[in-house]
Amino acid sequence: MLASFILSLALLSLVSAQQYAGRYINNTLPAVGGSEIAFWNMKDANGKNVTFTNYASLNATGGRLLPANIKRVVLLVHGLNRDPYNYMVNLLSAFSQIPNRPDVTLNNVLMIAPYFPNGNDKNVGFPWANSTSTTNALVWQGSGYAGGYNNQYPTAQATVSSFSVLDQLIQYYDNKTLLSVPSFQLKLRMPPPLLT
Repeated sequence: MLASFILSLALLSLVSAQQYAGRYINNTLPAVGGSEIAFWNMKDANGKNVTFTNYASLNATGGRLLPANIKRVVLLVHGLNRDPYNYMVNLLSAFSQIPNRPDVTLNNVLMIAPYFPNGNDKNVGFPWANSTSTTNALVWQGSGYAGGYNNQYPTAQATVSSFSVLDQLIQYYDNKTLLSVPSFQLKLRMPPPLLT
């Protein structure tokens, strides 16, 4: 089972923040100081937009990071509890303990805690009425997101694997047209698989 993993993408400079163009999803997720709940466009298998919810860190003045200033992106994926807010709290706490370094600041490191909701998150992570999700928010069945399964909702667009979502995030930040100097490093740390 996939508990959590860290993807650290070292980037040099972004010139666009179009990824934040997702549709707002009404939710009751807890706020985390120093971050925002962000809604990003993802593409389904037919190239149509669906919305993926994330927690994203804010800069030192409480605003979105200026894309041209971003030097690193850290993705921390939650485990089976689907609690990205706790992961964002831990990311920000760990970040606050980094010794003073001008190349590692809240103004140039973007921290993202993606959210892979399931049916247990009805009316918390996404609205629910008449036995269905009422938005284009990506929602998975059970813990299927941990295995790369396709989303369950929206039912008309149930073609988006959780791995595809992570691929799209990585591709966005690895897009050479968004970088002033093409450079990309991927560091992946995953726990060993659990034997059952």
